[in-house]
Amino acid sequence: MAIYLPVGSMALPPGEPYRFITRAVILNLLLMAIQAAYVTFFVGRYGATPGKMAGRLRVVTADGGKVTYLKAFGRHFAEFLSSMILGIGYIMAAFDDQKRTLHDRICNTRVVKTS
Repeated sequence: MAIYLPVGSMALPPGEPYRFITRAVILNLLLMAIQAAYVTFFVGRYGATPGKMAGRLRVVTADGGKVTYLKAFGRHFAEFLSSMILGIGYIMAAFDDQKRTLHDRICNTRVVKTS
């Protein structure tokens, strides 16, 4: 939001719709890159984002090992698939005996509670 608000407010110059579209696309790509870097760094380095850490949750591989940066990056983008299909990828966890979501199954990871 610290980037989106100032840059977004400059994105609509009067009478220049092409610049608006170009700036909006660049801004959204920048935000997606920042989000991907954030999730990849925290999950790859600590096994959890700060929100998961606060909830005492951790992302691990299916055998309980540490998630690599590449797997964390792939898991982040697999979450798009979970949400694109009306959130069904997330809802799967409620009906799965291992409580794994679609993106966890794609990347062979799981979220576990830590003590």
